[in-house]
Amino acid sequence: MLRTILNHVALLFLLWIPHAHAAVAISSTRVWPAQDYTRLTIESRKPIRHNMFSISNPDRLVIDLENVELGGPLNQLTERVGDNDPYIKSVRVGHFKPGVVRLVLDLKTR
Repeated sequence: MLRTILNHVALLFLLWIPHAHAAVAISSTRVWPAQDYTRLTIESRKPIRHNMFSISNPDRLVIDLENVELGGPLNQLTERVGDNDPYIKSVRVGHFKPGVVRLVLDLKTR
């Protein structure tokens, strides 16, 4: 009985491994505020599938990143937006649903 349970656990682990390694690793994030725009850059070795939309009242830009690892560079993005940015008030990063990391940019009104 124990051997059967261990075999099932091992099989589930082996099935999980390809999915764990398939996530896109983010290598760097940068934010460049300028007078006319703010540029946000997210770098990886692989293309990033994404979906982007805006919300009003309050104004927000939402970016969903598919199959991306949530880690250091994305978490550091919240610290990269300064009070002096003319367009972005703050950034929040977190898991939205399995396989999707969501960035929410709270925008300043101009």
